[in-house]
Amino acid sequence: YKDKITNIIGIFNIKDIAINYGADGIKNKNQIIDMLRQPQLLDEDEKIFSAFKIMQKNSQMLAVITDKERIPIGIVSIENILEKLVGQIFDENDKKQ
Repeated sequence: YKDKITNIIGIFNIKDIAINYGADGIKNKNQIIDMLRQPQLLDEDEKIFSAFKIMQKNSQMLAVITDKERIPIGIVSIENILEKLVGQIFDENDKKQ
């Protein structure tokens, strides 16, 4: 965000560091700003399947949920949406029960 938390200017993906900078890493904050991805904004009343299709079309893994005044009120991941549609998804990072 910039200046205030409701002014989201982008989404940072940690994988971008590895892709763009490898072992050298980040040297200054401008490099991070250059890697910010345009945030996908979704209305709080967006239907779940519609939200999934929008995120899929725009290759977004995260979206910012906004209220009627376009104020950010939360985030959602594509994994969250998929789990609502098809049930729990277990991956290599989940603990076995």
